[in-house]
Amino acid sequence: MTDKTVQYEQYQESLLAEKKDLDEKLARLVNFIGSTTFQQLPNNYCDLLQDQQIAMEEYARILAARIDLFTSDYAPKAETGGPEAPEPAPKAEEPEPKGKKKHDKDNDWKE
Repeated sequence: MTDKTVQYEQYQESLLAEKKDLDEKLARLVNFIGSTTFQQLPNNYCDLLQDQQIAMEEYARILAARIDLFTSDYAPKAETGGPEAPEPAPKAEEPEPKGKKKHDKDNDWKE
């Protein structure tokens, strides 16, 4: 195994650990928001905690999407250290509709 491959695997493990840690913190926050203690807090503080929950949920969604890339065609490659997009599929040529004129820059207008 090359050093780059080891770094890639460590990157995956680090991302998984980050997601697990975030999920645990988010679960604690959600539990707190459902508690009677939360209901006794000033409204502006409750609003901030609810905003924090929304932000953490979005962060968790993004981490989950990155983790899903591990097995997709758009996964980061160890050789480059970054994502590589898959080769785009060649586009099929669409036939020209009959009876319509098409501009040909070399021959002016033609059928």
